[in-house]
Amino acid sequence: VHHVSGYSVYLATLGSLPIPDVFDWAEQEENTPEYRPEHPSYARALQGALARNNLQLWTPRGLQWLEEALLRMAPVNENVPILIMGAVQNVRSFRSPLRETVRALLQRVQTALPDIAPEAHALAARIRDALKE
Repeated sequence: VHHVSGYSVYLATLGSLPIPDVFDWAEQEENTPEYRPEHPSYARALQGALARNNLQLWTPRGLQWLEEALLRMAPVNENVPILIMGAVQNVRSFRSPLRETVRALLQRVQTALPDIAPEAHALAARIRDALKE
């Protein structure tokens, strides 16, 4: 059994590692019995740190994680993908080709969201706002 704040600090530290395989390490941690995605502190600590990991987020693997995390967390706790959206909410100001890549990612999430998390209205609104021209 972990102390909530201690484990949360560990998760935040793990998610902020400036290493290429940080997403693989995070996935391994998510598959341990200690990690519970429905636990708000754990999910915010790990997913939030990964979303703020600027060194790795904008890589192909990081963008893949971003899309998967938005879809995976939406039915569990809508506040976590809203936190993750902070990384891409200003997509209109991104330079090309990143802007087009992130817009396509958000459009895929927008299309899938009603089927996987029909109650995620706030997240859907954030994505719509980000995609406005």
